[in-house]
Amino acid sequence: MNAFVTSRLDYCNSILFGLSNTELQKLQRVQNTAARLICNINKFDHITPTLVKLHWLPVRYRINFKILLNTCKVFNGQTVVIIKLTCGIIHLLMDLFPQSALINVNQMHELSCVFNSDSR
Repeated sequence: MNAFVTSRLDYCNSILFGLSNTELQKLQRVQNTAARLICNINKFDHITPTLVKLHWLPVRYRINFKILLNTCKVFNGQTVVIIKLTCGIIHLLMDLFPQSALINVNQMHELSCVFNSDSR
């Protein structure tokens, strides 16, 4: 059950960044309930020691950790090809639509140059 819960909470969790507190609290309740089931603790016991015992970060921190981990992998060249390809597509779109108001072009251009420095 431990692996099932963590895999479901971690699946595409980078898109959960910026989610409202209400929605994050729902995910946190799911994690807390799973921790209670795994460790067989009462509903009214404190959950934090149980999360520590399971080595589980709270949902908000899991999301941030995953984003930072992937960012670190990109900068160190330890990432999968799809992330570099995505950065390349962003760079191509910025070249095609330089006046796009959808993104902050200066920031995205700087990032895409860093990501694609080895592919040019």
